[in-house]
Amino acid sequence: MEKDKIKFFVFLVGSEFAGNAGQIARTLGNFELDRLVLIAPEWQDPLQGLVFAHTPAGLNIFDNREVFPDLETAFKTLNIHLSIAFTRRAGKNRQINWNFKDYFNSFFQEVFKNDKLETLNVALVFGREKSGLNTDEIKLCSVLAYIPTNPESPSLNLAQAVAIVLDYIYYELKVKNSSEIPKKLKIQTHPISTMEERENFYKDIISAAKTRQLFIKNDEISFRRLFERIFSSPIISSKDLSLLKSMLMRFIYAKNIEEEIPGQNKENKDVSEKP
Repeated sequence: MEKDKIKFFVFLVGSEFAGNAGQIARTLGNFELDRLVLIAPEWQDPLQGLVFAHTPAGLNIFDNREVFPDLETAFKTLNIHLSIAFTRRAGKNRQINWNFKDYFNSFFQEVFKNDKLETLNVALVFGREKSGLNTDEIKLCSVLAYIPTNPESPSLNLAQAVAIVLDYIYYELKVKNSSEIPKKLKIQTHPISTMEERENFYKDIISAAKTRQLFIKNDEISFRRLFERIFSSPIISSKDLSLLKSMLMRFIYAKNIEEEIPGQNKENKDVSEKP
């Protein structure tokens, strides 16, 4: 199944504040989604929502919000195939509550390799700001998921929760393994080096250092560990920096050592170097 055939709808059940709905509309625009569905919202005046929607995309999404009296009606009307309820509640008679990233990892793997699916409408269902989803609403949903947070302070603002979920979905669908770079934003799309690539790098460095006779008192192991530390962490200690400088200075000032280029035979060297 192609990625663009998956359609995500953001459902807000019993939304208590128009400002949150407006802010979420803006978030949908940030992550290239446009379907905002309100289930029995408790607010009447949309003014605050318009203020928080702010951007052209956000205002358009908020203006085109869809309103339904209950989840069941919305699911049927919008032809929802899969509904994911975001809740931290757990109970003996409830289905498994997934870490949302673990669930989406499995979900995308299964969906993308299924060639029989033509379209898939997915509802991301979020509850009330103060009380979340009730038991009956949760029962109507296909899957339960939660956003992992500090157990001592688990609650997220509704708009924050939606943004976290949409950011992950956007990354999986639009950014991951993509060669396209937005005009105004440069994104690192190169894959992270593998363990094998790093191992070969260390071997090449050690080999070059041996050729230059840079090691003192058999310190080959120490320098290998130095490079392993440097390339496994974005932070370099003062000690490691000093060791690296020492090695590089030896390299720069090494004398009377013939430079060998890996993979090049002596016979292939430039003959102009000879007297």
